[in-house]
This record gives sequence, structure tokens and C-alpha cells, in this order.
Amino acid sequence: MRLCGRNHLDELKKTTPACIVWINAWAAELDSVVWKSVHDVMNQFPNASSVDGRSFIFKVDGSNIAVETIIDFNMLLVLITSTKVM
Repeated sequence: MRLCGRNHLDELKKTTPACIVWINAWAAELDSVVWKSVHDVMNQFPNASSVDGRSFIFKVDGSNIAVETIIDFNMLLVLITSTKVM
């Protein structure tokens, strides 16, 4: 998958060391994976939630922070739209 919108992660990298580790691992994983469906995403990240089969929320482990994305399975693209404190 191609990960776009990485600039949204910059602020998160200023938080806790655990958050930084999760962000780096998550981004690296996305760079090497090919998801074809919602099912693929949920198998790899069971704690993620899908709003509509296109929008996904990934909760950063050990924190109250979430990364919101839109995934285009045809274009193999993950677009980070925002990060938020839950």
C-alpha cells in the first residue's frame, strides 16, 4: 500500500516513546502490505474500526490517540486524513 499524508504523524511523534514505536511499525507495515478488502485490514489490525468500508480508524496502542484514514483498495492507497485524541 502507498501511505499518503504522513505529515499528520509528525505531531504524534512528539508524544510518548511507545507512540513513536507504534507509528513507525504501523507505517512500515503499510508500506509492505497489499490489502484487497476490508477483511484484509481487519485481519491484520483487529482493533481497527471501519466506518463505511472505506474510512478506517486505527487506535494507537497504549494511548487515546487514533489515526483516521481512507483506504482505496483499487489504487492500493492509504490516505491519513487526521489524527485525534479520543
